[in-house]
This record gives sequence, C-alpha cells and structure tokens, in this order.
Amino acid sequence: MRLLTVDENELSGWLGAIAGGSHQAENALMESILPWLGLMAGRMLRRFPTVKEWVEVDDISQDAAMRLLRALRTMKEITPGHFEVLALTQVRRQLYDQARQVTRKVKGNSAGMNKVVLGDSSVDYSDKAEQSTTPEMLDRWASLHDLLEKLPVREREAFSLSYYHNWSTTQIGELFQVDGRTVRRWYQTACDSLREILGEDPPVN
Repeated sequence: MRLLTVDENELSGWLGAIAGGSHQAENALMESILPWLGLMAGRMLRRFPTVKEWVEVDDISQDAAMRLLRALRTMKEITPGHFEVLALTQVRRQLYDQARQVTRKVKGNSAGMNKVVLGDSSVDYSDKAEQSTTPEMLDRWASLHDLLEKLPVREREAFSLSYYHNWSTTQIGELFQVDGRTVRRWYQTACDSLREILGEDPPVN
C-alpha cells in the first residue's frame, strides 16, 4: 500500500524529466513532497526521543530531500513505487546520520567537551554513495522495509542501524542508552524473526 498521495502520472512525468536534467521538474517535485517527507521524518523521529531534543523535523526532511534529488539525478528508470522506497530510505539515512551526531555530542558534553560534532568520517553520505542506488536495491529495501515494519521498534532499529549503516553495538547502545548485551539481543531477535518469515537468512546488503 502506497503512503505517498501524489498522483502517479504526475509523479512519473516529474521523474522522467528529472532524469533528463529538468530543474523545473525538480522544483515541482520537491514542492509537492516536502510536506510528506516532513510527516515521515516526524514519525521516524518519535522513535528517538534523545535525538528529538536536538534535531528539528524540518532539518531532517530538507536534508533528506537534497539526498533524494542527488539520487534521482543518477537514475534513468524509476517507478513511483521505487520512488517512495527511495524517499523513505533517504529520510532514514538522514535521521541515522543525525542520531550518530547527537549521540557523539551528548557523550562529548557529558565528558566536559562542550562543542558540536559536525560529522563522522566513518560514514560516506556523498554523491558517490547516492549513486550506488539501483532499482534492484530498491526492490530489496522495499521487501525488507515491509518485513521490518512488523517488528517491535527497538528490534527494527537495531537491525536497520547495523544492516544498512554498519553501526557498531556500542554506537547503537549509546543511542538507546542501553548496554551492548541488550543491543545484541534486539539484533538477534530481529534476525530470528526475519529468518522465520523469509525462510532463510536476510539477503546480504
């Protein structure tokens, strides 16, 4: 079931025009979907109360929109269904990037380091990273996204952070303020649940 309410024919036209280099289509698309991106960002952000204290929904949605445009400029064939998965993936990526920065900032402040951490060199969110997205990857993300949404929030996020973004057990524990044993339990439970549903291990990312 699609969450995005933009007309499919109009969306298809914009996507085709963007692939052809139309800035007008980019502007029209962004104007149409920014409220939806904000809604999705708000829903995801509610799962991270610590992050919510430091980050505004608009910041996440606007930065996710820029990531989305960079990805769209590299993709010649993308369906409205693929677009929705790609958009949600960019929101999730931006949220996780912000979450990493916030947890480092909070950790630094607690140690008496009252300074803002502006980035993390261990994560590549450059144009090159966006260009690696393919329709096949979107299909895989869509399938896993549907399955992950059936899991409890903590298990879903522990799996997603590790699977998609290579977060360590320590980093995930810092985000949720729990110990490594708890994170490993969440992750293993998620893997077991997905294996039971899929009939096999989750696909290699």
